[in-house]
Amino acid sequence: MSITDIAAHNLVGRTLNNDWIVSKKVEPGDGSTGGFFSVCYIVEKGNDQAFLKALNFNAFFQMFPGKGIMKILQEQTNAFEFEKNLLLKCKNHRLTKVSMIIDEGEEIVDGFTIPNVPYLIFEIAEGDIRSNIKFSSVRLQTNLDILV
Repeated sequence: MSITDIAAHNLVGRTLNNDWIVSKKVEPGDGSTGGFFSVCYIVEKGNDQAFLKALNFNAFFQMFPGKGIMKILQEQTNAFEFEKNLLLKCKNHRLTKVSMIIDEGEEIVDGFTIPNVPYLIFEIAEGDIRSNIKFSSVRLQTNLDILV
């Protein structure tokens, strides 16, 4: 399946809820990790720019062939909802050392087998935290335990 057949890869030029305009797809750089289940974009509203992470359902189905579709959908939905709720808790408790969620929603892109594209919109972060921290050797101590 080509990326032109996947709704999450076809958002450039669309106007989303709350008037966010998808202006540019962010292609993963050399050596990038993560992001297999999402497609990233730059979105704009007025003079504001933000980062959009669109969920790619098709990637989940490719990654887990033979696994039941209901189980895959349940796991992906749970992961998306957990990330969204955690980020909203951070925002509501004014934790500013994370890239804050600005908006979230779901876009329907007609003409695709799976037309639904859930997304999260974040502040644009400076740099990539993964290049600054070795996660295998660091235990991150945060206030998130209090919030969850």
